[in-house]
Amino acid sequence: MSDIRCVVCGEPWDSYGVSHGDMLEWEADLFKKGAGCPCCEGKPTKKFEPQSIFDFENGDGDEMERIIAYENSLKNKIEWKKPEPKILWQCDGCGVQVTVNPDVKSSHEDYLEYHIPKDAKCNKWYHSHNFNNRPTEAPAHVFTDGRKVCEYCLDRCYHCGGPICATLDFDDIYQDGYSIPNENYSYSQGFCINCFEQCCSECNCLPDDCECNKDSESEDE
Repeated sequence: MSDIRCVVCGEPWDSYGVSHGDMLEWEADLFKKGAGCPCCEGKPTKKFEPQSIFDFENGDGDEMERIIAYENSLKNKIEWKKPEPKILWQCDGCGVQVTVNPDVKSSHEDYLEYHIPKDAKCNKWYHSHNFNNRPTEAPAHVFTDGRKVCEYCLDRCYHCGGPICATLDFDDIYQDGYSIPNENYSYSQGFCINCFEQCCSECNCLPDDCECNKDSESEDE
């Protein structure tokens, strides 16, 4: 395969390497469109001046694509600019975002990363989440109202194990995911509304743990 010249500075690049590791994905995309290459970044010390049709060789691709890219470069049509990280989803509980790192290939295990915006709720918390794990392309859970939560905001009901979330704001205790604390059980786990309504109205204990009925039965005897 022949080299492909940058239509901005004329630097030759291995035609296979352009799409297979010599450039980052976003760099290769801009290179093919005529914005420049990693050597000149769209600002050459000397502008490329093609001498023949062979200067537009495009590996196994169509030379016309390089000619169009050259015309784009003459008009400064496309800026050499690193793209902003793409946001895949945002946690409605803490505000953290899962983004695609433009400097890492999508096939690499680290191409996703956590990003915490300045206005994220977790920035206001004394102890925020410890984002050590790799983020996932999908949220840890999506509640029925469409709100998404990360693995750190997703809780489980102490009794049934159903998904709940203490960091979401709710208007109604019957909304899916509402977390109700119960001082008789684990401090770190709340109850979903279905399980909480099974608890005794007097002592807030689950039926199997409740002593109220046993006390009343003993008095009757």
